[in-house]
Amino acid sequence: MAHSVLIIEDDPQFRAAFAEAVSSADDLRLAGVADDLPDGLRLLEQTQPDVLLVDIGLPSGSGIDLIHWAHEHLPNCDVMVVTVFGDEQHVLECIEAGATGYLLKDTKAIDIVEQIRTLREGGSPISPAIARQLMKRFLSKPYVAADAQCWAPRNTAVINGKYTDRD
Repeated sequence: MAHSVLIIEDDPQFRAAFAEAVSSADDLRLAGVADDLPDGLRLLEQTQPDVLLVDIGLPSGSGIDLIHWAHEHLPNCDVMVVTVFGDEQHVLECIEAGATGYLLKDTKAIDIVEQIRTLREGGSPISPAIARQLMKRFLSKPYVAADAQCWAPRNTAVINGKYTDRD
């Protein structure tokens, strides 16, 4: 069965390229195309797609609102962000809203079909630059073991070789 894909993209060239790529794939079905927030929400409600391919910089509002709506009302819909916004704030807002993939628009249209397939197979396609940014964010925080507060002084003594059976 073909996975339905709804595309919400304001740039006519990207919109056409994504629509053509999805339409040419045997295992995907183009559910609809919109270029702004109101039409996108209407189509999202009507078509209830398996995949929402969304730009977050729409002229009539933020695509993050569509991500949140899909996450709340269509729990089986995977959301792939395709945008020029690669800053931490946008990335985190999209993930928190429910995005399951995040690609920068340097991704070729031909690749989008493979990325959608990966998404439907349970993966989370993320542009390498975004993945690096997320890694740096978490690597900059000091590591604290989950059970650090429960760590007994005796355990430290055992690890350091200062504990014997007589203690």
